[in-house]
Amino acid sequence: MISRVFKGVKWLLLFVIIAPIALYALLLLINATDEDKSAQVLAFADFVEQRRQLTGKQNAYISLVGITANPEEDIHAIGLERMEKLVDFKLTTKALAFIDAYDVGDIIVQLRTILSLCESGQQLDESCQQSLLVQQEDIAKLINENQLLIERYRSITQLKHWYEILPASIVYSDGMRYQFLLSLQKLNMLSIWKMAMGQQNNADEVARLLEQQGAFVRNILSSTHMLQTKMIAVSAVNSYFTWLDFLIPNTEQSSQQLVLQKSVVNALSQPLTPEELSFEQVIIGEWQFAQSVHQQMIDETDGDYAWLNFFLMPILQQQATLNLHAAVMKEAVENLAIETSEVKDNQLCLTEKSWQTLAWYSYNPVGKLLICAPGLDFASYKVKLDAVEIRRKSVLAKLTR
Repeated sequence: MISRVFKGVKWLLLFVIIAPIALYALLLLINATDEDKSAQVLAFADFVEQRRQLTGKQNAYISLVGITANPEEDIHAIGLERMEKLVDFKLTTKALAFIDAYDVGDIIVQLRTILSLCESGQQLDESCQQSLLVQQEDIAKLINENQLLIERYRSITQLKHWYEILPASIVYSDGMRYQFLLSLQKLNMLSIWKMAMGQQNNADEVARLLEQQGAFVRNILSSTHMLQTKMIAVSAVNSYFTWLDFLIPNTEQSSQQLVLQKSVVNALSQPLTPEELSFEQVIIGEWQFAQSVHQQMIDETDGDYAWLNFFLMPILQQQATLNLHAAVMKEAVENLAIETSEVKDNQLCLTEKSWQTLAWYSYNPVGKLLICAPGLDFASYKVKLDAVEIRRKSVLAKLTR
């Protein structure tokens, strides 16, 4: 009896040991070869490669990266130099520190203090106007100290293109000045407000600067292929519309008010374009980010999880993963154009408990688990994007009634 029990335990132990090894060996056999690049991936890669080559002086993105350079330096040249430092994904955040001629943190703090009564809601109201009037000396000081920065920003807003040349790993994007972009807009709008409050008849110049500012942020909204920038551009465009709603009624001279109102109404009459409202390019940026993450996983040979990578990497097919990710992202964006009731769950990832699902996951199981896990909810971002167009219509209606 004891002998039988011992034999049973022995065979059970052998099964427990051999079965996982046999299963892993089978997975290795199934995952012996990777897929070729899909047509969607080839299109994405071509788009990214084209962006990397757009380093000309009309690319506002590069000059923004270099905008805090020393007064005697060329911001485009410094932007290119900084971009080179951002290319190597092995650089640490500390190694990405730039030598700025401006105290960026202090500018942000000063703007937050000056606009503390103006940013509590979506509208800038009378209390905001009174607060700004009381702080005119502080505003003038801030503008005077950063006049070159404002001039540089305005020169950037005149450029025709916005093409982001992303580093190999978008994780290290702190040096890209995305959040500072919103602060620069606030600084510029404060300067325009100060100009509009003056006694000089400068309505044409104010109108030109307002039109230039609006065209710039809307160009970013339509051109970017990065979700982070898309949402920052949404904030920038919303803020721009809010400032327009605020500036016109608070312009002191009636003659200037008429000129400004005509210009502003003309700008607001342009609906957001399909490109501005689209996520077609954003999915390429998300795919590019995933590509860099996958590469880092493959290259990870040290650290606490190196042993895990040793076993998982052979059953992760990099190209198959990128192909599936591109297809899933494309499907997610296409679903945004479909009525909510008609949208079906992800059709590319099998989720039913069946032998077919098990067989599907046998090839590239790690990659499929990564891609088929719950991901970005583009619908929530689309709500924010659609709200920009609603805001435009609201401000236009208010100024024309």
